[in-house]
Amino acid sequence: IKRNTVAVVTDGSAVLGLGNLGPEAALPVMEGKAALFKRFADVDAWPVCIDSQDVDEIVRTVQLIAPVYGGINLEDISAPRCFEVEARLRKLLDIPVFHDDQHGTAVVVLAALRNALKLVKKDLSSCKIILNGAGAAGTAIARLLALAGAKNIIGFDSHGVINKSREANSDMRKWFIENCNPEEFSGNLSDAMKGADIFIGVRTQRLTLRLHASMRQSSPPEEAISQIRSIMFWHFRGFSGAYSMLVRRKLLMSSWSPAQMRLLPVSASHNSMHHLLCPASLIPQ
Repeated sequence: IKRNTVAVVTDGSAVLGLGNLGPEAALPVMEGKAALFKRFADVDAWPVCIDSQDVDEIVRTVQLIAPVYGGINLEDISAPRCFEVEARLRKLLDIPVFHDDQHGTAVVVLAALRNALKLVKKDLSSCKIILNGAGAAGTAIARLLALAGAKNIIGFDSHGVINKSREANSDMRKWFIENCNPEEFSGNLSDAMKGADIFIGVRTQRLTLRLHASMRQSSPPEEAISQIRSIMFWHFRGFSGAYSMLVRRKLLMSSWSPAQMRLLPVSASHNSMHHLLCPASLIPQ
């Protein structure tokens, strides 16, 4: 039993991006996660919804029940506590410990981004990347992109742009300050979008949609219709999974109608699917 059994552990503090709803409200989400484990990997997963948001109690609880499981999947635990919970459990346990909100999201974003960059013939190291959201998912995405060769990532959180003027109040925020925003950009999100190659949104849908207008205003009118310029990733936390979209700036000005667009699967994991939104004429037949 142990070798094929995973505990899906949560404290209900960040349920699907809806906030701190508690363990009872988190249970249906964890049940869904367990169903996905079974459907796509034939792994038996069990929800473990802990009625405590104290890091010590969460770590101790998981440590005590760990002998039953072959792996621990942390889920929907808010930042920055999730970083400490994962780090401590990895030291204490001799089985895999995986925080899906961090590493699951980061893996599928990088996979989809690599495929999208092939279409636009760009190199990750030369791209200007705007990352809106520096919580669990955003931090893991930034770290993985940096390992993959990204050199110009500008991160934003609820307080604005992250640069050396910000206080490093956690190890993850310290990493952001030391490894991102090399030119010390200090403006707002709309200004940062000008000339950006990639936008990755891991906060809220409303803020992401406002950025569309910002990109449309900065789109050069002489841009050729056939040239794809911008890659945008949406991670809507109110839905199951992350979705990536390839969008031309001219598309935002309706150069292509919705009837001309198609969704092309570009990557998948056990709980999420990435798609590429692009003109049907660009999809290989």
